[in-house]
Amino acid sequence: MKDSSTSVVAVPFHGDELFLVEHEGQPYTPMKAIVEGMGLNWSTQSKKLRNNADRWGVVKMTIPSLDAHNEVSCMPVRKLPGWLMTVSPNKLKSDGVREKVVQYQNECDDVLWAYWKEGIAINPRIPLTPDHQRGIQKAVARRAQALPKGLQRLAYSRIYSHLKDRFDVAKYDQIPDEQYTQALAAIETCELDGEWLPAPEDNPARLSIDYPMSRWAEINHGLAFDWKNQVPQGYKGREVWFVRPGRLCGDLTDHGSPTLLLLRELVDAGYNIEACQAEINAMRSTISELDSLQQRVLQIAKCGNAYPLIVQR
Repeated sequence: MKDSSTSVVAVPFHGDELFLVEHEGQPYTPMKAIVEGMGLNWSTQSKKLRNNADRWGVVKMTIPSLDAHNEVSCMPVRKLPGWLMTVSPNKLKSDGVREKVVQYQNECDDVLWAYWKEGIAINPRIPLTPDHQRGIQKAVARRAQALPKGLQRLAYSRIYSHLKDRFDVAKYDQIPDEQYTQALAAIETCELDGEWLPAPEDNPARLSIDYPMSRWAEINHGLAFDWKNQVPQGYKGREVWFVRPGRLCGDLTDHGSPTLLLLRELVDAGYNIEACQAEINAMRSTISELDSLQQRVLQIAKCGNAYPLIVQR
């Protein structure tokens, strides 16, 4: 069906711009803006609309302000919710596109109807602002960190799950901003004992940590090769092993770090050691840069040997 129309109203929607056009006293919306706003391919979707034009009540309109050379496919807003539900988010590979599609499915038609009826775009589910997201994070951390370290990770998980269930959202940052105060209250009243968390032990079991010198060679293939061809030597009355700087950095698959493995065990046990992990990673990065610099200097000096580091037993 075709119609000639030039009257179009722009409707803001989460940073995108949708449109309303009146046809026979009813609101219609140009579909290209909606399809592309969701991150979908317009060429593919326009073919589907043409093949099912009668089902969706699609009308071809002339709207020079949107397309000066082609007719614009418009759908009645009352048909829009049904069409939106034909798009399956689970079949989309991109997380960003999936989130956009769900957002359009949840809110798009309501916003257009509200604008048609009231003359203003009303969005009932504006998500938490960045400041309020940080407020939620701080409130959760304050409650979780009040517990023994061995229980903190479980507490974080429990509180965030409670928020998602309480406000019926997939992620906590999707909580409507107007419900920020209620979200803070939900954090404070979230049950963190009894069936949710095990009682802390009076004498927690000692971690089973065992990293003898041989373990280093087991996880660091380059180091194992070096040591296989190097007999332990004496140095100032002590037994030592030589370690080339390049074995202390690079891909962890071939240059495994016992220190990073130890830190991972502590994380799994519930300890917060982010600063320690950051320090070790910074050290490995620095050693990598210095090793590269040393190799360039050796090439310029035409010298094939570099002094290794000395590790005492």
